[in-house]
Amino acid sequence: MKNLKKKLSVIVMLFALTVLLVPTTGKVSAASKTSNKTFTAGKLCYQVTGNSTCTVTGLKSSYNNTTSCTIPSTVTCNGKTYKVTAVADKAFYNNDSLKSVKVSKNVKCVGNQAFAGCDNLKKITCAKAIKKLGNNCFGNAVCKVTK
Repeated sequence: MKNLKKKLSVIVMLFALTVLLVPTTGKVSAASKTSNKTFTAGKLCYQVTGNSTCTVTGLKSSYNNTTSCTIPSTVTCNGKTYKVTAVADKAFYNNDSLKSVKVSKNVKCVGNQAFAGCDNLKKITCAKAIKKLGNNCFGNAVCKVTK
């Protein structure tokens, strides 16, 4: 009788674990596959935001004293090319070393305070493709829009 109770309790626990741990659909959404992936390339850090898109999240710590930065149209990580479509909130916040930034044509959104507090930032060159500018995204910097 004790053996039967032990076996039954083990079966019940295994069943409970199976129900709790196995996803109901068996599918993982594209967002959950990519949303936590971060990587660095050149001077910049990125976060994957979609199957083929990413956002700039800031400078690599070893480049915090750089005076200029170009946010590229695309970036490659492990052989996969991503379109750089946004600059994250506070991506370059309070970086006093930056003096100039060029933002590529694929960037559609610049996040809140992305360049705020960058007291020495005097020139930001961006394409007309930007559709959304976050609150105080450029702080006191001068932005020149290019074709």
